[in-house]
Amino acid sequence: MESDVKIKSEERIEKATELLWKVWWFCFYLIIVPSIVALIGFFIFYFFRIPLIISIGFSVLAFMFAILFLYKSYDKYRKNPFFKNKINNPKARIHILFLITILSLVVTPIFVLVTPEDYSFELLPVIAFSLLYNIVYYYFYYQPIDFFSLSEGCFKHSINFKLAFKQSYNLMIILNFVIQVVFLSYTFNTKLSWLFALITNFAFYMIALLTTKEICKDIESKIQEKVSILESLDKYKQKFSLIVISLIFALLIQMPFVMIILFNLSNIMGAVPQLINASLLSLIFLLIYLKLRGYIIIHFKKFVRAKVMGEISEINQTMMMNQGKEETLEAPQPYKEEFNRESTNLEIKLTDDKAFIEEIEESNVEIEDILNKILSKNKGKAFTIKALTNRLSNELLHEISQEEVNRILIKFENEQKIRRTIKDGELYYVS
Repeated sequence: MESDVKIKSEERIEKATELLWKVWWFCFYLIIVPSIVALIGFFIFYFFRIPLIISIGFSVLAFMFAILFLYKSYDKYRKNPFFKNKINNPKARIHILFLITILSLVVTPIFVLVTPEDYSFELLPVIAFSLLYNIVYYYFYYQPIDFFSLSEGCFKHSINFKLAFKQSYNLMIILNFVIQVVFLSYTFNTKLSWLFALITNFAFYMIALLTTKEICKDIESKIQEKVSILESLDKYKQKFSLIVISLIFALLIQMPFVMIILFNLSNIMGAVPQLINASLLSLIFLLIYLKLRGYIIIHFKKFVRAKVMGEISEINQTMMMNQGKEETLEAPQPYKEEFNRESTNLEIKLTDDKAFIEEIEESNVEIEDILNKILSKNKGKAFTIKALTNRLSNELLHEISQEEVNRILIKFENEQKIRRTIKDGELYYVS
């Protein structure tokens, strides 16, 4: 009886100790250190004879920057660490982008609360956003979504920066920064530029969470089942790109009206000509938005269609072989293990060959040359067309058509570089 009481008492003490440590690390990383950074920043700015009100504004900015930057250090002490989760990167990308933007815009109202009413610092919103938004890139380094490595069980970056930069979902992050800065700079003298940007970003943050909820769940479930997520990830990237481009043009469309309405509240009728011009400008932005939105949809649909056509081609070829009663080659013993593993261990590592990668980036290498190089590195491996296509698409970070791969493999077969076999009703190639 006494031993049970003692054990329970020790457990309570242990839990209380853990809680106290968590509280300590929270206070240390998110309160104490940011406060020290803010104070040091204030005295440095004030020492260089920067006006008091601006020094306070920059110290608030330093406080927020320290919180956002140090959150990753605090994250490892949480019960469910955000950055140690290897499968939530798509959802994390939405949180990182919008929360950092929202917190950067909150700097201004915090500044207003700690300063007298007679003072204002109109440029603070654009300065705060321009500085704090860079933390988005810092966190995206730890939460990539370029492709998912089944062998390592985590998301990975593209093979290099150039290929990653060309992807629409990455370009949108940079374009979002540029347009937000333009919006805040254009409307800074209204003293409410931060408010319009804050409302717009918060609204699209909610839209992003709702519209990507199901696809994020689908990706996480497929990862846990160790199933390819290439198609689901493409759908997510399309949704993400559309959400960000919609946010960008929502800011552009409302930008002319913000200036006109706020400066003509007392004489709206006198601002009719300006409202007409603003409406025409917003209409132009709307047409550009619709065109870009259509381009993104077509861009991603093209990849999905290519994938489906490739799968149909593969199925038809297998059925024709079975109906024609062609000779079925039994896989030699060394290949049995490869078949049982669904051929997912086909090694494709082009990153070791820098010269070859440069040729690929400059579009001087055909898919046939790439496949030839891959097969030469994987002698004795068995694989399906789908497995090879998926791995190749992941490695090069753009969709490759199964139909095109199938055509090249038939050519290689005629050249006796590979041979085919049927296992469990599925067509395999052996290099």
